[in-house]
Amino acid sequence: TSNDVVISIRLGRDYLGMHRYRLLLGDYFKIILDNIEYDRVFITSQDPHNPILEDLYKYDPIFLDHISALHTFNFVRLFNKIILSQSTYSWWAAYLSKAAEIYFPITKDGPWSYGRDQRSKWRGYKHDLMVDEPRYNYVSYQEESIVGDYDTTRSYLGI
Repeated sequence: TSNDVVISIRLGRDYLGMHRYRLLLGDYFKIILDNIEYDRVFITSQDPHNPILEDLYKYDPIFLDHISALHTFNFVRLFNKIILSQSTYSWWAAYLSKAAEIYFPITKDGPWSYGRDQRSKWRGYKHDLMVDEPRYNYVSYQEESIVGDYDTTRSYLGI
């Protein structure tokens, strides 16, 4: 339904290998699920039954097994409410969707991050995953809260 929510969680080789530091655990997704209205929770991931996701079992999620990248991408695009992990793949699926609500983390590290040691490092590239669209809501894992829209988040980050 239009009130169902999908969580697109990146658990592939990049997130369980050398980029493990970027992995967002179940407690990140709980910040959002505990603060929005929804009917059912769907979870799509390369490894939807990974023990890392046990924190989300209390929401009685419906898991979609990852059949192919295109299948998962299009599945995410079907939803009106999308919760994303720190993943450009998931970001593109949401961006190209017609979703009314998209929840995206304020990234912790990497070229689109705003961590204390990252802001000046990446500012020179003049690109990031924050977009000035009313459907995007940015989430602070550190503050355990939904910060808000583009302008509110930029002010919160001091940029």
